[in-house]
Amino acid sequence: MNSGPVGVNLGKLQAALAHHQGGRLAEAEALYRQLLADNPDDADASHYLGLVAHQSGRFAAAVPLITKALALRPDYVEAHVNLANALKALGRTGEAVACLRRALALRPGFAEGHANLGVLLKDSGDIDGAIRCYEAAIGLKPDFVAAHFNLANVLRAENRHREAIASYRRALAIAPRFIDGHINLGSVFEAVEDLAAAKACYAAALALDEGAVSALCNLAGVELALGDTVAAFTHASKAVAQDPGFGEAHRLLGLAQRRRGEMTAAADNLRRALEINPKNALFHNSLGLIRKDQEEPGLAIVSFNAALALNPDFAEAHGNLGNVYRDQERLDEARHHYQKALQLKPGFADAHNNYGTLLKDQGRLDEALDHYQKAVALKPGFADAHNNLGHCQLLTGQFAAGWRNYRWRWQLDGVAAYQRHYGAPLWEGSDLAGKTLFVHPEQGFGDFIQFVRYLPLLSRFGGPVTLEIPPALAGLYGDQTGAQRIIHTGQPPGAFDFHIPLLDLPLVLGTDAASIPPPLCRPEAAPELHEKWRRRLTGYGANRVGLVWAGNPDHKNDKRRSLDPALLRPLRDVAGVQLFSLQAGQAEQAHAVFGERVIDLAPELSSFADTAAAMEQLDLVISADSAPAHLAGALGVPVWTLLSFMPDWRWMMERDDSPWYPSMQLFRQPRPGDWTAVIDQVCRALTDFENRRDG
Repeated sequence: MNSGPVGVNLGKLQAALAHHQGGRLAEAEALYRQLLADNPDDADASHYLGLVAHQSGRFAAAVPLITKALALRPDYVEAHVNLANALKALGRTGEAVACLRRALALRPGFAEGHANLGVLLKDSGDIDGAIRCYEAAIGLKPDFVAAHFNLANVLRAENRHREAIASYRRALAIAPRFIDGHINLGSVFEAVEDLAAAKACYAAALALDEGAVSALCNLAGVELALGDTVAAFTHASKAVAQDPGFGEAHRLLGLAQRRRGEMTAAADNLRRALEINPKNALFHNSLGLIRKDQEEPGLAIVSFNAALALNPDFAEAHGNLGNVYRDQERLDEARHHYQKALQLKPGFADAHNNYGTLLKDQGRLDEALDHYQKAVALKPGFADAHNNLGHCQLLTGQFAAGWRNYRWRWQLDGVAAYQRHYGAPLWEGSDLAGKTLFVHPEQGFGDFIQFVRYLPLLSRFGGPVTLEIPPALAGLYGDQTGAQRIIHTGQPPGAFDFHIPLLDLPLVLGTDAASIPPPLCRPEAAPELHEKWRRRLTGYGANRVGLVWAGNPDHKNDKRRSLDPALLRPLRDVAGVQLFSLQAGQAEQAHAVFGERVIDLAPELSSFADTAAAMEQLDLVISADSAPAHLAGALGVPVWTLLSFMPDWRWMMERDDSPWYPSMQLFRQPRPGDWTAVIDQVCRALTDFENRRDG
């Protein structure tokens, strides 16, 4: 066989390799072909020509060339490795694995070969084998960054988070400027919910490359989770500017805009993300969230179903679809999707929380408690689940645990903005001798009326108390609170050593159902108001019954606790009763329902003090769950409170009285939404009430 002059061929090979290493593949290929023309049995030329074919994307052409080199030189380790690469590119993974095993049999100390075999085994699903290969590569070459990184990636995919963190850190100790290492380490910290550490990793990546789009997006996602909407918006905007064609950047910008209340812009960004990648289930899911916020449940359902069509095992989309169906009272469908979400992802804290709420609303409180407890066990800082758990515990009389969990309300998005922040610490029950305590209100007027009863108990702690009262309630409370100083909201409280929100007092004072103090004795009203209403209501011989059918329309649960006044129409047929409307702002509705059977007092009620004085002249108040019910209860006026099937936590369950108000009787829906049965029961009770009075 003609091999050609050895010196000439060696020169050609060196020239070919120079072109090859310089990226001039066409020139290298021409020289390799000349070498093979001169000597068809040149294993190096055949191997390198196959390598050029591989690097040019001609994988099928590479295989016979490298195979020929191995036929000529079976112990050619590099050829075994490159044949494995070509076979892998063709999807012939099993043959590629065999090639690498032959290479390692020839050269057991070949660290790169072990690492490459690890990649193939991972791709073929042999995770344990891949881990062994990466560990072998690292054992041979401890500073092998790629092996540390790939090992960490496999461990991360297997949810072996602590080991993955250690491997990423070893890679970064060797190569601290390895941007992907910082980004992937951050993703593991996200998986273990160490968001501060994840944020630091993404920031480290951006310190190396401020335009790293993946780092910008991941950082924006963490900032959204941490509630830092401003920073999330900034980083997502930078990611979009850096790469307008990256759909995930548009998605995150849309979610940041959603947090800012910019729903139209948010939806536009999600639609742009879907234009870029219409088959991305996550994008459809995020658009569904925005459509739900826009009160477009039908479109939200379309988006969530689109996500599930692309990924039937998308637990979050099942959970979100369950939320929409729950809002629409489509409870069977909601239950199905919550259960599916939890089947797919048993550790899905949000689904446990939301399913717990569905169960609570159906009266299945033991099951609801179980799901809320699972949610907080899985996600200890989950404020909404703690708050829901607290409500459920209070409903079932578990006061000690319930008050503790109820304190999490301050971390809810809709409540945190109202939290007071002072230089003085929160009071936790310490002695107050020589110290001043500032007690401030929160939430609604009914809450203040219900919880102001705790003020007199503070005297035993030995220090003066400053009480802030909402101006609307200013005419009701004075010396009977025991507070040394009373201010109205908006006035400076003066110096104080401790402060506490009013609704935290039951927790600090250790209240249970048996130790609830009585309502604060008879809110004070000016004598002239009492005389005004005595004269106004004297002369009505029938039972004088006040009506309130609606609370604050902005209350998140108003649709369940307020009634359509038309439902009260049967009350007008009860003999011996004079009805008085105390309902503010609904004179026309009252007249339409009751006609001449009702006297509308609402236009004459200019304040809570006015209302209190009027109530004291009534024989009975019938009220929806709203501030007037609390006021009547605090006054000691008989009050019948109309409750939805699943009431607010304070009314507890399975009782028709209230430990909060001795004069109150509770009328509960027997099933969700059934106000008709409630009004029927009220009519019968009202007839009995009249008969007892006559008797």
